[in-house]
Amino acid sequence: MGRIQSSVGLATGIDIQKTVDQLMSVSARPRDQLQTRIKGLQAQQIALNELTALVIGAQLQTDRIGNASNLSATAVSSSRTSVLNATSSGSPTVGNYSVQVLQTAQTASAASSPIASESELLQAGEFVVRTGGFVDGSANLDDLRGGAGISRGLVRITDRSGQSKDVDLRFASTLEDVMRSINNSGLRVNARINGDRIVLSDLTGQTASNLMVEEVFGGRTASDLGLGGINVASSSATGGDVAFLSNASRLSTLRDNRGISFSSGKDMTVSLKDGSSIDLDVNSSRDPTTLGQLVANINAISPSKLEAKINSSGDGLELVDKTSGSGTFAATGKLADQLGFTGTAEVSGSILGARIQSTLSGPLLSSLRGGNGIGVPSSVSITNRSGVTTSVNLAGATSLRDVIDRINASNTGVTASLNRSRTGLLIQDVTGATTSNLIIADSDANGTATKLGIATNSDLSSIDSTPLGFQFVSETTSLSRLNQGRGVRLGNFVITNSQGLKKTIVLNSNTKTVGDVLNSINNNTIGIQARLNEDGDGILITDTTSGTSDFTIVDDQGGNAALDLGIRGTGVQKSGPARREIQGSQTFRLSIAATDSMSDVVKKINDSNGPLAASLLTSGPSNVRMLFTSRSSGDNGRFYADGESVGLNINSTGTGRDAIVSVGGSSETAGTLVRSSSNTVQNAISGVSLTVQSVSTDPVEVVVSSNNSTLEKNLQLFVDQFNKIRDKVTKETAFDASNKTSGLLLGNPEVLRTEQALARLVSQRSFASGQVQSLDQLGVSLNDKGKLEFDKEKFSKIMASNPDGVKSFLTKESTGFGARAKVVIDSLVGVNNSALVNRNNTWTRQIDALNDRVNSMTARLDKERERLLLQFFRMEESITRIRNNASGLGEIQYLSR
Repeated sequence: MGRIQSSVGLATGIDIQKTVDQLMSVSARPRDQLQTRIKGLQAQQIALNELTALVIGAQLQTDRIGNASNLSATAVSSSRTSVLNATSSGSPTVGNYSVQVLQTAQTASAASSPIASESELLQAGEFVVRTGGFVDGSANLDDLRGGAGISRGLVRITDRSGQSKDVDLRFASTLEDVMRSINNSGLRVNARINGDRIVLSDLTGQTASNLMVEEVFGGRTASDLGLGGINVASSSATGGDVAFLSNASRLSTLRDNRGISFSSGKDMTVSLKDGSSIDLDVNSSRDPTTLGQLVANINAISPSKLEAKINSSGDGLELVDKTSGSGTFAATGKLADQLGFTGTAEVSGSILGARIQSTLSGPLLSSLRGGNGIGVPSSVSITNRSGVTTSVNLAGATSLRDVIDRINASNTGVTASLNRSRTGLLIQDVTGATTSNLIIADSDANGTATKLGIATNSDLSSIDSTPLGFQFVSETTSLSRLNQGRGVRLGNFVITNSQGLKKTIVLNSNTKTVGDVLNSINNNTIGIQARLNEDGDGILITDTTSGTSDFTIVDDQGGNAALDLGIRGTGVQKSGPARREIQGSQTFRLSIAATDSMSDVVKKINDSNGPLAASLLTSGPSNVRMLFTSRSSGDNGRFYADGESVGLNINSTGTGRDAIVSVGGSSETAGTLVRSSSNTVQNAISGVSLTVQSVSTDPVEVVVSSNNSTLEKNLQLFVDQFNKIRDKVTKETAFDASNKTSGLLLGNPEVLRTEQALARLVSQRSFASGQVQSLDQLGVSLNDKGKLEFDKEKFSKIMASNPDGVKSFLTKESTGFGARAKVVIDSLVGVNNSALVNRNNTWTRQIDALNDRVNSMTARLDKERERLLLQFFRMEESITRIRNNASGLGEIQYLSR
């Protein structure tokens, strides 16, 4: 139906719109009252929400105050930043720490002899970089004496002239450090290692005094070194045994740090004289970590039949058969191999294992040739260049040092020492004669000279053995130690055998050691075998299938695990029935072509991502050198670069070494020695990062002091937030009697509850927290206006006098201020059933209900407006018709007259 187009009726002259509006205003009064009520509730809700937000802000501060990690920060400083910088890297303990910088870190480097130009071509051959297998190691003092170690301090040595010196061994890390300190002390006394003992030799040639060794400052260093009590009228004195096993010996330090590895399941099988056999699983629950745990695990399996113990010489284990009979007492298996029981005949019911205690200097013979050892040596025959032949007795020798010492003591006219690369032996004829060739030959069935790499018949006066293959990668080797300490990036790689079958190998966070990698690979079903290689410097992967496709290993999804393990690539055909192998070696080998120049080789080295970075140095006309720098700093970065086959003579220019600091030492006693491959030393002091700048003969004081600024700041923020709440409550609950106006939340019970709860929280005492029981003791108190004030001077005093009490009061579980505040404030603004949130939700429901009523009433009013307008429209129509009818009647009457 059409609407009236004009607001004034044409027939009546009535202002219809205004009239309807006036009528509707009367009808709309109930709806308008509801809308006014809604606005009032919304205003109250806004005020309540603002108060809620302020209370939540207070809760954020009480949470911070109650969090122990936010309680007190620390400041870290160094007394001499030119020597040592110190910064916080965690949560250090407050205190003063004495730190002495003994050595800065250095990166290994080398340089070639000069060549005419960078474009000069090299010889075709192989450039080899060895990153391990060095045989010049020295025993760590902490590993000696059955794991009890050597107490480091000062010892007083008196030579036979009567001169005495205090030798400072506080900072010695290895036995070689001890030897060096004694030999450089200024005394005419020489210290050397003989077997498992230290030998002191007086060089004065005098007899005025005994050769003596004494403790200094009541220490026990001399005693621990086996030198305590030496007081002899002799030019030589031999100390006591310092390399022996005990139950505390760590398995990881045995066998030249190759450790002892275990299988999943049976580790060793022992056949007994009574005809029975025992399968030993010594790590069924978890791997033992000490020799005592290993022995106990073996003995627990069948105590009535088999016993394991440390042998009488203290350098290996012994198995004892407690049964009787005509059977053969023998041990086999992986563990038996490592302990030296395999193939060893019993003697009177006992099997004596091989030496597993590491030596004082250099490797065990059993660690050579990739860990396969050289067998049982007997003798070698040496003919010097004068033509004199001597048989050198090596029976009973267990270490490379034994071999060197026996050759040097045999009066053969030759000397033995370590070669330049420190990977083998150097034999030199010192007779000066040329009558005969230098001849070194096997004189035992073991082939000892050949296995030592010194067998020769040459007109040269010196022989450099081939690398002896000292095993430095074993099953127990941590992946983090590979690649010069750069480690192995975990990930997946895919092995494809020669038949095209694939297997994905997953290396995850549970893959810790080389042994774990081998196990992961060997748990395949496609004929792939993994084991340690023969050179002792990595792993070997073999495809035992007989297909015609390539045997490949590739990293999966852009990973680098196979690359870092050195096994990414394609298999090479080896002897045997269709066998292909991939050699994963830590020794870097680079093929050089006859067409490669110096600059080409530099590029090849750098592109290979191997252990070295290379560059060229031009120091003048026709004087170009190739420089090599290890990619790893510290001891990890040690390398030997062999360029002889390509025409490069390379010499070391810098030795890789770790930074070493001593923490907590004094002028009398040693501190704790901490090593780092870089000049940044982490957690020598817990939570502190030290940056080494230079060596110092005096300690640097590192001070970790309390810094209460964080807690002070959080307390001030809480005070400010509490006072904002107080101002808000005052405003919204105020009443002005003069003009009869009031705040939006006057009389609101939830607001009253909030005010009272927070006032109780800040004023009440907590007797369960100790000596500090209230915020007032921290300088936070209510004034006469109900607001908080913060006395920072009072706070500083209690933090200085009782920091633990403050910590207990603020952070103690359940009863601390933070915990109590959480309970109180959660009751006000928490998610579940809290006062202010519940009131807000109630008002929301009321407003929604009222809005629904308003909407309903508005709809009815709209209809009523339509009805009224329609009525007025019809009224206008009716009046118009009446008027029209009346006019028509008038005309009829006129015409009838």
